[in-house]
Amino acid sequence: MKSMQLTGLIGRPVTHSWSQTLFNALYESEGIDAIYISIDLTEKNLGRFVKFSRKDFLGYNVTAPHKVSIRRFLDQEDPVSSRTGSVNLVKNNSGELKGFNTDYAGFMSSIKTNGVDFNGKRILIAGTGGTFRTVTDILIHDFSPSGISVQSRNPEKAAKNVPGYAKEFGNEIITAEEAEKRGAFDVFINCTPVGTFPDMEVSPFSDSVISEGATGIDMVYNPPETEFMKQIISRKGKAVGGRDLFISQAVESFRILFDRDIERGAFERALEGGQ
Repeated sequence: MKSMQLTGLIGRPVTHSWSQTLFNALYESEGIDAIYISIDLTEKNLGRFVKFSRKDFLGYNVTAPHKVSIRRFLDQEDPVSSRTGSVNLVKNNSGELKGFNTDYAGFMSSIKTNGVDFNGKRILIAGTGGTFRTVTDILIHDFSPSGISVQSRNPEKAAKNVPGYAKEFGNEIITAEEAEKRGAFDVFINCTPVGTFPDMEVSPFSDSVISEGATGIDMVYNPPETEFMKQIISRKGKAVGGRDLFISQAVESFRILFDRDIERGAFERALEGGQ
């Protein structure tokens, strides 16, 4: 008799994540004999967990702060993970672990659904973690923005995390104060966890830097409408929340883990029913 399949999410923290709710509701509605668990994992224990996962896990999603550091424990990775240096899904193939980047497909799907075009736009990004690497890769290889700036509290430290290909395209890392002086950005992208439940009354961007009619894209999906999104809406701009991206990358994760496609609507229904 085939045993129940174990899937999950690793990161720190993971209490805000909808993944456990979403996937378990989906498994139940689709009659899939699997369970999804969320594991709050320190960097110190990452290697030990990966070793354990070779035997017991079908696969698992990876969130901050492990999207970059997990790569050294894996046997293979897909081309997008290699290019971006970021993994957010691990699949176990008989003890061999392969890393995937489903954030790429999720972000592309989300911006197409919401009619966002980065061509010719001045863009300001907050954060330089794994999600930033994926977003920057998309901006550079799939679009032609007029400029990309990266906002960080510690530009020197952040510079070490910017992929080489991004530096070649003239990315500049600036403080929030410098961003305010520059002004006139067309698109703002939040690749940090700032604004995530339960600390929801904060935004990575100051009110004074956000332009009238600008587009704002938030990777945070809990809450569905963040403080950052409210800032964009108050200036009559287009606000794109993290919920679309979250569902899109979940659909891609399911396809890779179970080797089968599932309609997006099944995930949306599962998320609504599970909350």
